[in-house]
Amino acid sequence: MYQIYINNRVISLSDDFEKYSVQKYRLFYKYNKASGLCEAVISFINSANSPSLFVYHNNIHELWEEFRKIFLVIEAAGGLVWNKSGSFLAIKRFGKWDLPKGKKNEEESIELCAIREVSEECGINEPEIKNLLGITYHIYFLKSKLVLKETSWLEMFHNGSDRLTPQTGEDITEARWFNPDEVSDITKNTYPSIIDVLEKARIITR
Repeated sequence: MYQIYINNRVISLSDDFEKYSVQKYRLFYKYNKASGLCEAVISFINSANSPSLFVYHNNIHELWEEFRKIFLVIEAAGGLVWNKSGSFLAIKRFGKWDLPKGKKNEEESIELCAIREVSEECGINEPEIKNLLGITYHIYFLKSKLVLKETSWLEMFHNGSDRLTPQTGEDITEARWFNPDEVSDITKNTYPSIIDVLEKARIITR
């Protein structure tokens, strides 16, 4: 199962028809050829009439590879960072709560990218990587091109000073530590993909 977001809308790719197709208010497309998939996806992206599109194929790997061919794929990485007090780090960018992340340079590993982005965007020393939480996907327009951004999220630990310096040059207006019981302050003003990351880190459950 893949969940790909475009703003607050979602495209779901699955090879399990019985489990997911019963959900209401979804457009449905059964994959049979690449051109049809592309047409269905572009039509959904260009229309705001439905909040979601469900795409089914019995071979999820084939479906995913054909789906990715529709887009310019950009790799990124970010971090869910904990401090020694048991709080986690979040940033505010464009008026919404987010987690530090950014585009991977060609020569970088996912791990080095995540460390660099967290360090630059929040002004902390290099955090220690604990584990990979997962990957989120979202679609956006870059000039006239459709982009699929694949962001790898790493859980991290920071043992230094709790002082934060938001990277204002990247439109970050605030960086702060949150106790897990304050997570509703984030979830009411964030992106669906960030909620997915918070779930993977077991900060919230649904």
